[in-house]
Amino acid sequence: MAIGKSCFSHWRCKWYRESTVRLFHKHGAKVCIVDIQDELGQRVVESLGDEQNACFIHCDVTSEADVRPPCSNILDYELSVFDNVLDVNVKGIFLGMKHAARIMIPRKSGSIVSLGSIAGSVGGLGPHAYTASKFAVVGLTQNVAAEMGKHGIRVNCVSPYAVATGLGLAHVPPDQRNDDAIADFHSYLASMPTCRAWIWWLGMLLMLCCS
Repeated sequence: MAIGKSCFSHWRCKWYRESTVRLFHKHGAKVCIVDIQDELGQRVVESLGDEQNACFIHCDVTSEADVRPPCSNILDYELSVFDNVLDVNVKGIFLGMKHAARIMIPRKSGSIVSLGSIAGSVGGLGPHAYTASKFAVVGLTQNVAAEMGKHGIRVNCVSPYAVATGLGLAHVPPDQRNDDAIADFHSYLASMPTCRAWIWWLGMLLMLCCS
């Protein structure tokens, strides 16, 4: 299904990306993990046991040089935090799209898929910066898709629901980030048939978009 395809994955949330990388590799794609989490990226690549078709590259997606060769009270929201989240979630995706398009346009073929969030469609589900960044990803995806269509390049984003990762729990008050909270979250998802295997389905949807 993915034979002859190449998958570049940035690890902003490791569970999404690791599942996706493993699924793409299983179906014959060449995979490249790009992130600043060196130990994790290398460990996943080594676990795949396929040096010819899997690799890790240290990359800060907020740096063009690297890319190229409950809600908080807005009155207390630090601008530096807002800037950092927008840099990673929007600027990073923009740079990825820009330089992916640079390679794909001459070939008149390709697929660019970004990761959005339900917070990019509904307000009140996350911190202000995160929500703003995910709404921006949806808008940027639509705009780039409008430009790239004439070159035969598809541009999409997938917007998953929540998952109890370290990143997700960062939005929860510190005294509530415990094993019970994680267990309750997974129990809630397990009670919903449509959510039981949603991470696997997310990987399948991403691969479908790239097919």
